[in-house]
Amino acid sequence: MSVKIWKFEVESRHRFPLDMLRYDNCYPNNGDSVQAMYDSFDRVKNDDGSCGPYLVMMTAYSEPTVGRWLSFGWSVSNITSFRR
Repeated sequence: MSVKIWKFEVESRHRFPLDMLRYDNCYPNNGDSVQAMYDSFDRVKNDDGSCGPYLVMMTAYSEPTVGRWLSFGWSVSNITSFRR
């Protein structure tokens, strides 16, 4: 039986909403994405003193709930899906 998988990116200057991992049944794609999540909690600053943007590439087992991500201040882009 095949499973539909979703890939997407989320980006923000805010702290990563951890509850979205549970809500969208998703996880970060790679180590750089995990690091971006941690950086968002520590509010790691750029050379000019600004924070972010933090880009996290995600994999999910359901379609991302774009409106809910937006409610946390995170934009969603590059949504693709495939069967595995």
